[in-house]
Amino acid sequence: MCTDYTDLNKACAKDPYPLLSIDRLVDGVSSFALLSFINAYSGYNQIWMYSQDEEKTTFITDVGAFYYKVMPFGLKHAEATYQRLMDKIFKEIMGIDIEVYVDDMVVKSTVASKHYLALDRSSSQKVLGFHADRERHLGKPRKVSGNNWHEEPTKR
Repeated sequence: MCTDYTDLNKACAKDPYPLLSIDRLVDGVSSFALLSFINAYSGYNQIWMYSQDEEKTTFITDVGAFYYKVMPFGLKHAEATYQRLMDKIFKEIMGIDIEVYVDDMVVKSTVASKHYLALDRSSSQKVLGFHADRERHLGKPRKVSGNNWHEEPTKR
């Protein structure tokens, strides 16, 4: 489902929360031997909407009008809101064991024993990732399951 929130986004003030630059992310992982790339599964849909703002996300289909109870893609503040949450969740290991750019994460280590500990700490949500080293891809994509609070749009 793709909803156009252009008019809603125009009415919203900019959220100044900073996003990590991709160059800084690459620099932060370039000297590590083991890397696991993780993409949060339905990440935005893990964040509950403020109840008073749910109606603002209303969209109409052939079967009725619906609104989101969780943050959908396309909202102006979605990236900043998600990054703020990731920074809070991973603050203890950010820059040490993990780098995060919105819903993309890289767990980094120099030795396998530390790497698996870092992966355990970083897998509190449902994610899709793969393991790689500098030379080759070490495994097929695998799902790591955790808590998933995904909600479907609610009928109005």
